[in-house]
Amino acid sequence: MMMNSLPDTLTLLEIYQFIDLNSRVLAHAPRNRAMFCLRAHTQLRVRDIAAMTVNDVLSPDLTLKTEF
Repeated sequence: MMMNSLPDTLTLLEIYQFIDLNSRVLAHAPRNRAMFCLRAHTQLRVRDIAAMTVNDVLSPDLTLKTEF
């Protein structure tokens, strides 16, 4: 086992399956999808995403920030 190897990445099919499966858990589905997509697109650590607030994501004019 190589200790310095990167973890396998998800295929597009696996991503769609995760999102579809997660959509069935209605209580937190939008939040979970948003966190999953944010993680996939930004490569932020999970703890950094979990610590985010609305002000970290939205500008004062309620548009999405392009930089964090």
